[in-house]
Amino acid sequence: MTDDKSKDSRPPEQPQSTKGPRAPAPARAAITQFAETLSPEQIALVQRLSGDPRLKPVWNELGRRRRTKERERLYPSGAGLMLLNAVVQLTGSCTSVILRRDQDQARERYLERADLLERDARQIDAMPAYARTDAIDQGVKSLMDAAQFYRECAAECTKETPFDVARNTGDGQARGFARALSALCREQFGYPLYGTVATVASVVLECDITREAVREWCR
Repeated sequence: MTDDKSKDSRPPEQPQSTKGPRAPAPARAAITQFAETLSPEQIALVQRLSGDPRLKPVWNELGRRRRTKERERLYPSGAGLMLLNAVVQLTGSCTSVILRRDQDQARERYLERADLLERDARQIDAMPAYARTDAIDQGVKSLMDAAQFYRECAAECTKETPFDVARNTGDGQARGFARALSALCREQFGYPLYGTVATVASVVLECDITREAVREWCR
């Protein structure tokens, strides 16, 4: 799969064949650099991704150079390693999309709990001095800390992330993974790389994901 031509100076992607030698270099670099932090399952994932012939066009694309005299890289040096590291991080966490209405409901629930905790803390704090103990003072502080925690959770619910969507289309995991990886590609490489993301997601999730689907998910 390949990505769309961009309106900027990025040259159009070249058609790549999935035949020929595999590209284990990104895996070797990832394992060498992160050997102490990768689990056996993550190492196996990196090796599988780098050795899968379907991903050969991805490594070729990320290693491309501009057709200029200087032959500067189209993507940052080590782009393949950066992509592998992102995939490992994403597969190690929940990547399913979250409905915005659920986020809004959670925010309201967190704020209600914060209000209740603060109300209880104030009531207990109003106890006469002769009835106060160190345990009560500590309890009041704990209640206020818990209330602050809920308010911070409520604030997080208002932040936009690649996992926030307006409606459920029945493909939550694939959609969340693709949106997150495409957002990272845009941030790290300057392009959403829909085709690259579709290829990687298809291999990681072991399903057929098209460039058009990724583009639609990322709208």
